[in-house]
Amino acid sequence: VESRQELGHWEGDTVHGQSAHLVTLVERKSLFTLAKRVFSKTKAVVGDAMID
Repeated sequence: VESRQELGHWEGDTVHGQSAHLVTLVERKSLFTLAKRVFSKTKAVVGDAMID
């Protein structure tokens, strides 16, 4: 994974604000980034955002 020789390895993270949160996914080789705003940081909401 660290050498980034193949596509398909994703890294996820969350950014927390006062009224909303951001879920981000970055594909490690291409650096393709997806981001989605969510209003709750529960595992169900964050998981659904990652699947969308």
